[in-house]
Amino acid sequence: MEGILSGKVALITGGSRGIGRAISKTLALNGAKVIINYLNNHDAANSLVDELAQQGASVEIIQAHIGDPTSRKELWDRFDTISDRLDFFIANAAIGVFKPLEQLSSNSFKKVLSINLESFLDLSHGAISRMKKKDKTYEGERGRIIAISSMGASRTIPDYGSVACIKAGVESMIRQYAFELGGEGINCNVVRAGLVDTGLLDYVSGKSDIISSTINSTPTGRMTTPEDVAGVVKFLLTRDSRMITGQTIVVDGGYSIKA
Repeated sequence: MEGILSGKVALITGGSRGIGRAISKTLALNGAKVIINYLNNHDAANSLVDELAQQGASVEIIQAHIGDPTSRKELWDRFDTISDRLDFFIANAAIGVFKPLEQLSSNSFKKVLSINLESFLDLSHGAISRMKKKDKTYEGERGRIIAISSMGASRTIPDYGSVACIKAGVESMIRQYAFELGGEGINCNVVRAGLVDTGLLDYVSGKSDIISSTINSTPTGRMTTPEDVAGVVKFLLTRDSRMITGQTIVVDGGYSIKA
């Protein structure tokens, strides 16, 4: 399939559902070869492959538990049998333990750290090493890294403390990566999504009140959709965004600008 991202290869963690699914579809339908990591929802992953294949897109899936070091290695081993290059790494997969911080056990927090932050560091190392194997383009580019974050990185959300800490950490790591890797031709950015009803909200107390309050406090008058987020990710992977790096791009319909 031809498109603005033709000839590029993208790896997306958690790419079969929610925001990840929208990103996978957007990149694939814009010409990229998309390799989707997923954990255990085989039906969602296979249905996405079938849907995109019918539209002429190039898509592969890799089942792996990114919170497990052995599984992460297996992910890269499988990736290398599929593609000999990597242009885009989209870190989207995340989990949380949804309860007040004072009720959060150290074991639960270690689990969240492992799956969300440690895995991002480790997978980024793998992505960077593969990007560096390529020659720079005439514009000095080798690849892009994008981490998907959420409003919890800078705002409070009920029962969201464990994830909020991690998202803030990932945003900080992206800034550091951008500083360290700019000379290597690798751009690194964060897309911080506003409230998106992907199913995770089912684990947060007062879901309906949160949604209603968010819509009423958003200048555009609606919630953010996965497709809204995917569109910004696509832009950050194009030539037009090549001088944007180390930034956190907020996609929330203006919610966060209100005092």
